[in-house]
Amino acid sequence: MKFSNDKKIASDPRIHSYTTQQKKRCYRVSFKRTIKGHKKRFERAGFSSKQAATEWADNALRDALLTNGKARKVTVKEYYKKWSERNVADGTWSRDSLWNYNTMYNSHIIPHYGDTPLDEITRDSFQDWIDELIHYPRADGKIGYSSNTLYMIRRMLSAMLNDAILSEVITVNRIKRIRIPDGVNKNNVDIPRDKYNAAIQAAERLLSDDQLGAFYLTLYGLRHSEVLGLKYKHVHQNYVHVCWTRTRACPEGQKKTKNSTSTRDVPISLKCSNILKRAMLATKQIKLENELQVAEDDFIFVNAQGCPLGISSLNMLFKPISKAIGFHVYPHLMRHAFATFAIPLSEDRKDVSNMLGHKNLSMTDYYDNGTEAGQRKIVGLMDI
Repeated sequence: MKFSNDKKIASDPRIHSYTTQQKKRCYRVSFKRTIKGHKKRFERAGFSSKQAATEWADNALRDALLTNGKARKVTVKEYYKKWSERNVADGTWSRDSLWNYNTMYNSHIIPHYGDTPLDEITRDSFQDWIDELIHYPRADGKIGYSSNTLYMIRRMLSAMLNDAILSEVITVNRIKRIRIPDGVNKNNVDIPRDKYNAAIQAAERLLSDDQLGAFYLTLYGLRHSEVLGLKYKHVHQNYVHVCWTRTRACPEGQKKTKNSTSTRDVPISLKCSNILKRAMLATKQIKLENELQVAEDDFIFVNAQGCPLGISSLNMLFKPISKAIGFHVYPHLMRHAFATFAIPLSEDRKDVSNMLGHKNLSMTDYYDNGTEAGQRKIVGLMDI
């Protein structure tokens, strides 16, 4: 392309000014740089001001240096952008992984460390920040973040710093062995048997047929995303086939469970089978009332408009139950309860592990909280 009256700007030789056919003064960028032994050309025209052209030139060069690991004083925000783009491009991160990382970085890490160069993140500053987050007043009225959230912050930031070491941007990850206190602001994952039974009775009393079907699936250890991803064709007389999930990152659903062992057939009782039949009839009626087609490939659980249930709606179903029994219950608690109550009854723990969709028994053991009745049984055996 030819540019009329093309003149190099003396103060910045990367920038040229030119006149368009409409006699309008514009600016373009044109320069070369050698990065890791390869010449790279930077060129773009059509800028309305020298400042806009200069900003583009600076950003383009910085971006190229970041990509090739030659940039100086790379900030957390800069490196995260490049790192996340690379992980998505090469398939390392799924949509769920990207959503989880973006949530953690945008909510916590970037607001605190965004403009901090990677090599200026010190052990002491990070430990001070973790200690501060333990007592941080949150928007929902709660005080402090849980040990699990703090661990995820450290793990996700540490993963990026380790990648930066491989890219020769920094030489050391100073937060790798930072201590995260256990049990801080932790959600209760233990429910006594009487409260568990009371929750079931309250659900049967308070929930509609379709809501009760969703609730009952959590009693069989299905994950939140697996309950929402269940379709009509997945429900059989004595089992449900788990192979679809719906998450915040993929609310439309995807044929991809958490891991390969999570795709499974989960046996159900006759009572649960009948509850699911009533739930499917109820949701079909909702769809018909909204003049929507009903197909075997549709998701079972829907809202009042006949659309797939919102991602957070399953948690909302548990609120009236919690209020009724005076004990906080939620979907993942029931998954822990299933492991806790099922393991003592099973002849082989692997059966419980398979129903939960765990890769290994160690994860199933982690879900087993033990029971007071079990402890008293042990004490009884010793009392002779």
